[in-house]
Amino acid sequence: MEYKDIPGYEGVYGISTTGVVKRLDEVGFKPATLLKTCKSPQGYLQTTLSRYGISTNFLIHTLLAMTYMDHIPNKHAQIIRFIDGVKTNVSLKNLVVEDTNYNHYPPGVSFSKQRGKYSAQISIDNVRIFLGHYGSSELAHQRYLRAKEYDGGPIENIRLFRKAVRVFSL
Repeated sequence: MEYKDIPGYEGVYGISTTGVVKRLDEVGFKPATLLKTCKSPQGYLQTTLSRYGISTNFLIHTLLAMTYMDHIPNKHAQIIRFIDGVKTNVSLKNLVVEDTNYNHYPPGVSFSKQRGKYSAQISIDNVRIFLGHYGSSELAHQRYLRAKEYDGGPIENIRLFRKAVRVFSL
């Protein structure tokens, strides 16, 4: 398995395309070895890198994007999205870097920073109705389109619409 140097930790740590992090060279008395990972409170895989006596926790998918996609972490201007929506599947093939620009999302879809998921919502008579959280913008948009296509006749009552939306959910 090949390891590419992690930016800022060149010659010390490397990461493979499958998300395995390795200490590359002997550091003091420690031999070259694979680093352990654990889950963050949000459910992402993380590991700790140390340099010059300073230890820093990193999410594995962030290290992959920094190393292989030239991603620069920038406080939510860009996000790293899991294609299959599984936070522990940190393979490079499963990651996409996206802008969080509001114009980037299809109609009825927004990104929830708190949940790390896409939200679907629809507005009827200036009342916004939440349709759910989804792992990808495509799924959220499909949910929005199904709610928009609801053909139960004219919607006179928001409560009736909400009940109908639950029945026709994905």
